[in-house]
Amino acid sequence: MKRLLLASILLSGCNWVTQKNFEQRSDELDDDGDGFTRDGGGDSALVDCDDANSEIHPGADEVWYDGVDSDCAGDDDFDQDGDGQQSQAEADGTDCDDTNPTIFLDAPDAWYDGVDSDCAGNNDFDQDGDGQSSASQTSEGTDCNDIDAEVYLGADETWYDGVDSDCAGDDDFDQDGDGQRAQAHTVDGEDCDDIDDTIYLGADDEWYDGVDSDCAGDDDFDQDVDGYRSAIETGDGDDCDDSNSDVNPGALEDLSDISIDHDCDGAGDSIAMWWDSVLSWEDIGSIHLGETTDRIYLSITAERFTDSSNTTYYDIGVAPYWSKSNLDDLPAGVEFWSSTDLVETSGRFVTTGHAVRFEDDRIYGVMGIIDTDSSVIRNLRLYRNILSTSEQESVAVGITGVSADLVDIGFLKDDTGNYHVVGCDPTSNGTFQYVLTNDAHLDDGLSGNFLHQQSFNGLARPYGCVAGTQASGSSPQLWFADNNNSSNLRYATLNENASDSSSISISVNQTFTGTTVEDIDHLVTTTSESWVVMTDSASNQISLRKNLNELGPLSTGSIAPMAIDLAEDSTNGRMWIAWTDAIFGAHIAWADSSGFLGSAVLNTSIQAEDIAIAIPDGGEKAVVIVAGDSQVEMTVIQLP
Repeated sequence: MKRLLLASILLSGCNWVTQKNFEQRSDELDDDGDGFTRDGGGDSALVDCDDANSEIHPGADEVWYDGVDSDCAGDDDFDQDGDGQQSQAEADGTDCDDTNPTIFLDAPDAWYDGVDSDCAGNNDFDQDGDGQSSASQTSEGTDCNDIDAEVYLGADETWYDGVDSDCAGDDDFDQDGDGQRAQAHTVDGEDCDDIDDTIYLGADDEWYDGVDSDCAGDDDFDQDVDGYRSAIETGDGDDCDDSNSDVNPGALEDLSDISIDHDCDGAGDSIAMWWDSVLSWEDIGSIHLGETTDRIYLSITAERFTDSSNTTYYDIGVAPYWSKSNLDDLPAGVEFWSSTDLVETSGRFVTTGHAVRFEDDRIYGVMGIIDTDSSVIRNLRLYRNILSTSEQESVAVGITGVSADLVDIGFLKDDTGNYHVVGCDPTSNGTFQYVLTNDAHLDDGLSGNFLHQQSFNGLARPYGCVAGTQASGSSPQLWFADNNNSSNLRYATLNENASDSSSISISVNQTFTGTTVEDIDHLVTTTSESWVVMTDSASNQISLRKNLNELGPLSTGSIAPMAIDLAEDSTNGRMWIAWTDAIFGAHIAWADSSGFLGSAVLNTSIQAEDIAIAIPDGGEKAVVIVAGDSQVEMTVIQLP
């Protein structure tokens, strides 16, 4: 090229070219003869970037990654796609695909298109980098959540966090996979044990294995769900038949079928008794049951009574009561019908007998008090209590020099409104202590507010004084056993029109002979029938009489009967009899006009000395209470 330029100069007639001129125009030369000059003839696109190599010039074929810019493009020979990063394959570059300018280190990567756009070297179908492809983006993928690296097939599962960490496809709130969610971890869960797939709501439950398999929430040792555990299957259970919810220690004994021991006390004709109240007594005199419109009362006289506040009263007449709708519950309250003495009086005693009459707003109670401290006197006292006003009135009649016990007291209100009170003293001489009064005299507040009082000495040895209205509106009667006169059963007619001693008349009539009576009870039924029942210790039998006709005795075996009480089941036309015996046991029997129908044992744990029975509203249940010296027990019976 230099020779051509020189020849040209010579032919042009120039005879000399200076070095300076040569250098100034050297870029116009094409030394390698490839047709491109160093200055490109003024066109930058035609500049020969290497005029010593005819294979290097604009438009020449570029061989990438040989370190030569063959086409004089001025680009990096190790960055074919021109994305600014050299090829990983051909140099120490970072571009994993040097044919695509959108692929380079840290380029934006669109996941799941099969292209590693950012040259991170990872699986484009494993966004969270946990080593498993997305199950939703590939057919062979196993990662159920490809944006959480802790969630993948086979990962450790943390139950109840709402995340299916191991991609098992199961409910995170159903660990045992039984199809029900855990009760403990969800609002709507039904599975009570979510680590055992045999336990869930509605599963088959095998009783007595200690597992609530059906998640019913019941006691696995209480199959009949009556609140009592099976006595057979557990050491502490007391349900004698765990397949029948009507049979348990808290059930009422149903005497219509004595083949079933409903109350689990050992026999179908044995009735369990209890006392759960904190109320307590000492030296109990006697007990009676009575009812009003909505209450059942238990009247007790005792030397001492302690209430629920631990307050003790002395020489007391008191009546805890139950609502008729909750007879097997604790007493709902207590009414005091005598004076409430908080200090014990030396030498004062309560007699065995007492009597009581309950009205909806009034309680009339009669008790005997014997004082022996300074001088001996036996008082027979009648109390009237108006519950709505807490007003109390009383009348007392005393006999000086007498300390014999009044074993029983009879009390009645006759058709004219007079109150007849008779106390029975069965000493060798025998005494009736009689008082006649009415509400008008109790209202006057005067000393000795009674119409008449009288003592009848030597008349009899009266046991079991029971005063009651006679049938068909005839005069009231006092029934008693005369153990001073060949053990006869007698009754005295009381003059309900009496107003003073001149008009009082008590006539005594002998009716039956040949008995040794320990106690007696009498009532007139809702159909005006007169019933009398008595215990006969001479022949060990219960004698029952309707309208003075004996229906046939009930033998008590080798054990003499003692205290007795009588109640009417007007619904079924039956009489119910409850009695104690000489070894302090307790019993009941039932009868109708044909005689005795059946009997049962009261399974009491105390020494029963007195007994009372009541049938509320003449209906479906009977309440029976027994008392010992300082203990009380009760039961409620389902009548047959």
